[in-house]
Amino acid sequence: AEADQYFHCAEMLRLIGCKVDKLDAPETWCGISSDIISPAIVLDPSLGLGFADIKARVPAPDKVKVSASSSLALSGDITISSLDLDGGLVVKACPGAKVTLEGCVCHNKGFKRVAAPEDAPESIKIRGYDTVNEDGVFIDITSPGEWTITTDPATKKLTSTCTKRGDGCAIA
Repeated sequence: AEADQYFHCAEMLRLIGCKVDKLDAPETWCGISSDIISPAIVLDPSLGLGFADIKARVPAPDKVKVSASSSLALSGDITISSLDLDGGLVVKACPGAKVTLEGCVCHNKGFKRVAAPEDAPESIKIRGYDTVNEDGVFIDITSPGEWTITTDPATKKLTSTCTKRGDGCAIA
């Protein structure tokens, strides 16, 4: 079910014209191989409930690129104007926050799957793997307003700017 969610979200982005890479070879966990588990993309229902909603959130799909090894999770009122993702990125926007990803270049080690340890909870053991954050980026917008997330050309790090009220953004 988890892999199906990732595949469904990745396929929606592909269908609207985004470049979302596919794995070259299947991943195998607990003896089960799957070529739809990566990239791991989750588009929360708050982003949109159907294809037309998601399409409206990506006005320039030719400016969106996600590598096969990436993880992307979006939740809230978020528009992707341009994104180059090779790694991990999680963006959460609180109610009343309108967020635009503009000129985002996010290259990092992201989130990696590792074999589930023997003492893992049953919910992890059943999958055969756990997900570990190596250096994926979390952006948590906690204050209403209009926000732009972009990459600072000097530091190559993501930055946030609020153009209309609000002062609550954490980038980790």
